[in-house]
Order: sequence, then C-alpha cells, then structure tokens
Amino acid sequence: MKRLLLALVCSAVWTLSAAQSLLDERLSLELRGETLVEALVLLDSLSAAELAFSEDFLPPRTYHLQFLNRRLGSILRRLLEGTGLQFFEKGTRVFITPNWGMRDSLETQRFVLSGYLRDATNGEELIGGTVFVLPTGQGTSSNAYGFYSLTLPAGTYQLEFSYVGYGTEHREITLDRDLQLDIRLQPHERQLQPVVVVASRDGLAQTPTQSYGDSQVMEALPDMPRLLGETDLFQLLQSFPGINAIGEGSGNLSVRGANGDHTLILLDEAPVYNPAHFLGIFSIFNADAVKAVELQRGYISPAHRGRLASVLSIRMREGSTEEHDFAAGIGLLSARARAEGPLFGGRGSFMVAARRTYPDLLVKLFSSNPIQEGLIFFYDINAKGNYRLDRKNRLFLSTYLGRDVFDFGENFTINWGNQTLTLRWNHLFNDRLFSNTSLILSDFDYRSSTDLGELVNDGNFNPFTLRTRIQDANLKQDFHFYPHPDHTFRFGWSFINHNFIPGRLKNELEPLPELDNTPERRALESGLYFSHTWQLSRRLRLEYGFHLSGLGVFGSNGWVYDYADGEKVDSFWVAKDETLQRWGGVEPRLLLRYRPTSTRTFTLAASRTIQYLQLLPSAFINNPASVWLPSSNNIPPQKGLQLSLGFVQEFGQRRWLLSLDAYLNHFEDQIAYRDGARLLTGLELESQLIFGSADFQGLEVLLQKREGRLRGWLSYALSRAVYRFPDAGDGAPFPGDQHRPHAVNATLLFDLKPHCTLSAAWRYLSGKPVTVPAGKYRFNDQVLDFFSGRNNFTTSNHHRLDIGLRWWKIGKRGARKTWSLSIFNVYGRRNPSFVYFEPREQGNQAYEISLLGWLPSFSWEIQF
Repeated sequence: MKRLLLALVCSAVWTLSAAQSLLDERLSLELRGETLVEALVLLDSLSAAELAFSEDFLPPRTYHLQFLNRRLGSILRRLLEGTGLQFFEKGTRVFITPNWGMRDSLETQRFVLSGYLRDATNGEELIGGTVFVLPTGQGTSSNAYGFYSLTLPAGTYQLEFSYVGYGTEHREITLDRDLQLDIRLQPHERQLQPVVVVASRDGLAQTPTQSYGDSQVMEALPDMPRLLGETDLFQLLQSFPGINAIGEGSGNLSVRGANGDHTLILLDEAPVYNPAHFLGIFSIFNADAVKAVELQRGYISPAHRGRLASVLSIRMREGSTEEHDFAAGIGLLSARARAEGPLFGGRGSFMVAARRTYPDLLVKLFSSNPIQEGLIFFYDINAKGNYRLDRKNRLFLSTYLGRDVFDFGENFTINWGNQTLTLRWNHLFNDRLFSNTSLILSDFDYRSSTDLGELVNDGNFNPFTLRTRIQDANLKQDFHFYPHPDHTFRFGWSFINHNFIPGRLKNELEPLPELDNTPERRALESGLYFSHTWQLSRRLRLEYGFHLSGLGVFGSNGWVYDYADGEKVDSFWVAKDETLQRWGGVEPRLLLRYRPTSTRTFTLAASRTIQYLQLLPSAFINNPASVWLPSSNNIPPQKGLQLSLGFVQEFGQRRWLLSLDAYLNHFEDQIAYRDGARLLTGLELESQLIFGSADFQGLEVLLQKREGRLRGWLSYALSRAVYRFPDAGDGAPFPGDQHRPHAVNATLLFDLKPHCTLSAAWRYLSGKPVTVPAGKYRFNDQVLDFFSGRNNFTTSNHHRLDIGLRWWKIGKRGARKTWSLSIFNVYGRRNPSFVYFEPREQGNQAYEISLLGWLPSFSWEIQF
C-alpha cells in the first residue's frame, strides 16, 4: 500500500509539474541594439503575460540577441543576467524587481508597516488576509485577530491587500517612518457566510494554494441541501477528502481514519468535548454565529496541541461596528434568530444568536399527555462582545450554552450539553510584537435516568442514574513577533486545570456505595511552544517549531490500583491533590513549502503529537455518555507521528484548483476494551483496557471549480486504517472502526438566476467495519456469543444524493428574504447506521438499521 501511494503521488506530481505556467510560454524575439526597457516592452507585446516593472530600476543596457522558440523564463534570465534584478510571476503578471535580499544588507534605515484588515461592511477583522508588496515580492498574512506587520527598508511601495471572496485594495505608500495602515476590504456579493480553511499541508490561512477550502467554498454553505431545514457545518466539511462522520447519526468527525476524539475542536479557543445535537444528526455550531473555520491536519501548527490527528478551530462573529443587523429563520425542525451591532459609539460591538427546536412545543400544545408522547428538543445560544480600549488594547468576551433533552418520563430521561466562556485581551506592545491573553472555561456534562441493567450485567429492571462530566479552566498567552518580512516568530504558554467525573452510577432504589462514591479526578496540563516561519527565498518557505507539554494527575483521597491482565496487582492511598502520576514530552513540527510558480505548490510536513486525555468508547450506539479520562498510572498518553506530501496546481486563470495529498500516520498507545470486558464505570474501567497501535495511509484528490455560474468540487480519498492490539484475540491486525477504503464526494452549485441557486451533493463511502458474533457456544449452562475477531464484518456501502433550491430577494424596505427547498436522500437509500442482532437457534441474525431515509424540508429566513 505504501509503495502504491508513493508511486501514485510521484506519477501525479511528475505529470502535473509539467502544467504550463506563464514562464513556460514559448516566444521568438530578435534584438538589434534595443535597450532593456525597449526589450521588455517588445516582450510584453508578444507574451500572454503582463510584464510589470519600473524604469527606475533598469540599467541603460543594449542587446544584440536572437531567441527562437524559447521559454519566457529563459529569455528573462538572459536579459536580466548581471543586472541585480529578479523576476517572478503572480496571477497573470510577471514582476521584474531589484534583488532586495542583496539590497537589504546595505540598508540601515528600516520602518514598520502594520495594521488590521477589516470587512468594509461590518468592521470585523479578517483572518488570513494577504498583504503583498509588489516591488519586492515580499508579503505577509493577517493573524487570527486580523493584525499584520511588515518591516521594510525606507522607500516607495505599491501594496496589494486581498482576501478570498473580497475585492482587492491597492495602495501606494512612502515608507519614511513607522506607518499604521488599517484596510477595509469590500466583500463580493456572494460573500455572506463565514470562511473555512481545510489546511492539510500548512495550517496558515493565507492563499488558496495553501489549503483545500476557502471562503468561496464556504459561500456554498447556505446554498447546500438542508436536512430538516438546518444548514450544518459538519456536512460541508465532509465533502472534502479524508473527512467523514464517525457514522450516520454520530456527531463527531473522523479525519483521515482517526477516531472522533483525535480531533481537537475549539470554539473561540474553548475546547468542545461533544459537538453533537440530536444524537449526532446535527452539530452544535450555528452557522449564523460562525465567522471563520480552520481545520489543520497533516501539519498541526506548534501553537496547537492536545489531540493526535487534527485541530478544528471555529471563530464566532464579533458583530458589526457599523450598523445594527437582525436576522431570523424557521425550518421544519428549528427556529433561530441573530442580532448584532455597534456598542459605545462604535468602539465595540456585540453579537447574539440563538436557535431551538420546536416540535416539543407543538406536542405540549396539542397533546393531552405530552410526557407520553415524549419531549425531545435542543437549544443553543452564542453571544460575543468586544471593546477597543485604545489602538493597542482590545477586550473580547464570548460564550456558548447548549443542551439536548430527551424526556420520556420515568422510563427514560437523558440530557447533555456544553458551556464555554472565553475572555481575551489583545495587546500590541509595538508594531512588531502582538500578544493575546485568554482565560477559557469549558464544561461538558451528561445525565441520564434509565434502565441500565445491561451496563451492570443485571437482567432485572434497575432505575439507575448516570452522570459524566469534564470541566476545564485554561489560562494561556500567545505572542506574534514580526522582525522582518521573511521571519515570523510565534511563542506562548498555557495551563489547563481539568476536573473529571468519569462516570458516577447511582441506583435510585438501592444505593451501592462502590458505584455512588466514584471519586472525581483532577489533572493539570501545561504547555510551552515556539515556532519560526522563515521565507528562505521567494519560492521556498520553512516553518519549524515545537510544543513542550506535560500532565500532572492528582489524587482525591482514595485508593488507587495498578492493573495487569485485568487484575489488581498493587494498591496505594493517594491523598487529595497529591501527585499520582506525571507525563511529559516534546512535540516537534516541521513544514517545508516550495512554490516554483505562483500557481504550483509542493509541501512536505511532519508533526509529532501527544494526547493526554482519553475518550473511552460507550457501550451504547451514539451515546454521549462516553467517558473522558486523563492519562494515569494505568493509562499512558497516546502518541502520534504524521507525515504528508502535498501538491497543488491552479489553472484556468485560477478558476480551477487540483490538489493531491499523500499521508502516513502512526499512532501509539491506542485504547480498546479487552475481550469480554465488564463495562462498569469509574476506576474499574481501567482494568478493562488494552493498548495497541494504529497505522493510517491514504491518497486524497480534490478538483475544484471556484468561479462561474457552475461551481463545485469533486473529491476522492483512498485510505487504509489498521490496528494492532497484542492482547486482543490472537493479536492479529484488524481494520479500524473508521476504515473506509473509498470515499467519493461531488458537490455542484448552479446559478439559475442571479438570486436563485440549484445545488446537488452526492456521497459514496465504503462500508464500515463492525464486530459481529461468528457463532455461539455453551459454558456453565449459558449460551454465549463467539467472536472470531474484531471488526470482522463490513456493513453495506453508504451513498446518497441530496438536492436543494435556494432563492432570495430584497424587499421594499431593504429586508432580504430567503426561501430554501431541499430533499435529503433523494432516491431513498437505506444507509446503515448500526447493526442489530436478533438471536436465532442457529446463530444471530444481523440487521442493518437505518436512521435517515427520504426527507424533504423547507425553510424561510429574513435579514434586515
């Protein structure tokens, strides 16, 4: 498999590297005493490329040369030889500039150009916007808070400010002192939604050549087919190669075959431990409240850590500083509303967004016994405010509150939810040094009251209540230092205090002290990181760094046990806040990017990661009660190594993008339950765990058309996920839970009219591995299932087609009204969500259960 992947990548890279760029154009030119200026003017008239240069830089040289069918790049190299000039292409132009690297060594007077990139319509900062210095070819990008900084020699410069989905702004400046320049970019008409970046190679949201997705793709979110009238961010992310749902009806994402807990999900820097609404049918992220999304994989920037496979960072909208804006909408399942606007005369702003499902309200209204009918609903609230103390100081406060409730009276009650709070302080020490200090609180808890007889191996009815919880308090500080356009430094530190209730089970009829008194756990996680982005040359960029991390686990006045082969081998008393175990390690990161042309990019990335928090899988399908635990004396931290090779080619005047990625990932100390595990809660769970390794390999392809009436993308992923657990069965390797060898996604959007869009999304996934009994045997008068191996059965393949139609218009008073019609699963494919076994005399009969069939939906929105 590895050789096949490498052969495919090398073949594809070799083929695509031959794709024509501006400098590959062949021309014939004869010069008989023309000056360099005249030669370049002639060359400009012959070439499809536009040559950009200033006569002030050109020496008074004449030429007697003849070029026959020579490449443009070869002609320019000959003409500029010995002149101290260089050339490079950007878009449809070729720039001819002095070699500023040589000149910089002679310059003694340098000044700082800095500022913020903002949206012209609402004043919000733009993340990952590009600042390009046309005479030099140097540039930078705005950080996660919209700030940019460049240090340049004194002189006059042409600047280009751009952001995908926005218009480009050009400015000419004379830099004879430190200059603060804030830029407002005007969004295109379709740029009405948040930005998404799926960064498989380098986690920098700067240009389309560095990422799979961009804001033009995120514009598709409101046009995409909707399930029960809800737009869902996770559904859009799954249309990219290598990103799949854990299973239909499961809220987590699998990135390149890894488990859902291997992805760190951040909402305004606060960790989210369960991103699911409605048992996973929807994510908790309300698109009305989201500003930007970035998914890092393959290469995880040194600033992030805590999970093995990827980081999904979501930023809320900050609210308009220009004018008040209101929006509301209703679909078949939920209603939502959003309000935003300026505060304190424009020095601040606010945003509040809320949504709630309403079928339960209708049940209460029309049913004489609503409890008998059952109450099922979810809600979430996003709120954010900010205030500029002065140019160098700004405060942000954001919060999220969400909950799911399933209430069927005494027989079954379950609810869970997330709460987050983030307080941030942006401070500008000077025009080269930027810092962000954050205090972050996060809380996820789950509670249920139901018959858990199966969980405690008791066939009788047992009215148990179960509670799990994880609470975080995080203090962190990040610094960005811009000493030179070719050098950017990032460094910082963090401390996270974790409190866990790993599973507290209580019998309401007959208290069981050994279950009721499951102790809480506390752990302190710390980190220190550093990274350096170095533009080695115009074509070559290096980013390297490390994250030094550690975990301390503390006692809680109780006995602690060491286990071997599922049995207790030692015990010791650990007092409250006494150190039980310490873990630590270094996580190095490396990214090398080579851009031979402005439309072609090669990347090589490596990331070493450590995960100290472990998610123990639930015994129930899609049960949010899954238990989080810290590494301990019995559970070592998970470790991962990711290697990836990528290639991106833009063509057709950048309207088309082709991307290839190959990856090899190796994870150690993976967790599983031992054969025949007795799944009690609390500390006893550690006795039922075994540990092994996992290997993931894959090749991902993305073809994207980004402009025109017909837009969309086609993706394909070939992948393999193999686990090895020496203590599972005979120790033979077996496919991972997320082993889906083939995945195909096709997304198309067609503008029927300027304000009317037809969309279609088709998805195909190979079947999912599951463990099924191979037969039965009798032991001590009991008939037990016999398992021949783990994940020994593969479900049917998954495929479905969704279509949607969306149109909108502006009313007389300026209100924008939008209607959406969608059909989910057009041809009614019964895709398996899980497998159910029915006992038979000759063995178990397996049935594939499908949760979602053919579903039409309608929604209406208004914005004013």
